[in-house]
This record gives sequence, structure tokens and C-alpha cells, in this order.
Amino acid sequence: MNQAYAQLLYHVLVPFLKIGTLFSLAVGIGILLAPLRMEKANVWFSRWISTVHWQQHINRPRKIERWVYRRHRIAGLAALAFGLAFPFVMIASGGIAAWTGAWSQVLPSHEMAAWLSESLWWIGWLGSALSAAIGLVLFFRPSALRELETWANRWIDLDRYARKLDIAHYDLDRFLWRHQRLAAVFVVACSLYNLAALWRLP
Repeated sequence: MNQAYAQLLYHVLVPFLKIGTLFSLAVGIGILLAPLRMEKANVWFSRWISTVHWQQHINRPRKIERWVYRRHRIAGLAALAFGLAFPFVMIASGGIAAWTGAWSQVLPSHEMAAWLSESLWWIGWLGSALSAAIGLVLFFRPSALRELETWANRWIDLDRYARKLDIAHYDLDRFLWRHQRLAAVFVVACSLYNLAALWRLP
């Protein structure tokens, strides 16, 4: 499992690192050859987009408990049906062996496909059992879930912390543009070193 997970991370991260390194190399060369254009581009890319308006919509509790409790038998039957039906779907699809074969067509190694299939298999069984249990309780005695519901519905207000993050900081930009040639040479040198190291990888 650890080997499959490492292979998955390797095949995902390395291409992103190569693309990021090529981009940083282009930026470094651009600062050396056309500093004014790069400074204008930096001003455009550094414009601040405030997310306070979106946070006000997101940071608001939306409760569906009344609807569920008024129709607790329907909600319970739906959860129970899903919990009972999904295992049959998993078995009918061929199980772990069939899933592994399907994932092997996409993923770079059979071990990775087997690890992912087994993980999804057990997650599916666990989710089905939980859904069936909640469905039974909702159908027969929904009040038994009130304590769990109260605990799960605790609202953690992130607005105070989000507002602290919603502030533009340009100190690093000012420092780099005061020493733009030195910064550009450093970026180009680091990018070339990273490219040499990354392209040696299999």
C-alpha cells in the first residue's frame, strides 16, 4: 500500500514540479530581459480580489432538520435503501478484482490500482453500513439522533480568521523589485538546477 501510494504521488507531483520550474525559469529570464513588462504583469497578477462577500454567504448555517424530521420516514427509507442497495451494486460490478483491472488501465501500476480498489471497496461498505443504520434510526426513532445532531451542527465561525487573511501583503514584491536583477539570477539558477534534477528522474 505504501509503495502504491508513493507511486501515485510521484506520477502526480513530478509533472507539476516540472511545469512550475519551467514557469519560474521563464519568469526569471523575463525579469532579466524585460523588467518593465514583467513589473506591469506583476501588478496585474497581484491585484487583490476580496472574498469577504463570498464568505458572508458561505459562513452562514443552513438547517434542513425541520424538513427531515417532518418527513423522517421518507428520509429513513431513502438512507436505508441506499445502504442496502450500494453493496449489491459493488458486488454486481465484479468486486475488487474487476475494479483493479479497470483502474489498471488508467493508473501506472497494478499495485496502485489494487490499493485504490481495496480502499474504495472498504469505504463503500463502511458508508453503506452507516447509511443503513442512520436510515433505521430515522425511520423508527429520529429523536435518538438529536444529541448526535446537536454535536455535528456546532457552528464554527471562521469570519474572524478569514478577515485577517483577506489583506494584501506586498512587502515581498517591493523587496524583490528593489533587487530585481539579483532575484532574477537567483530564480534562473534555482530553476536550472531543479530542471536538471527533475529530468534525471525516470
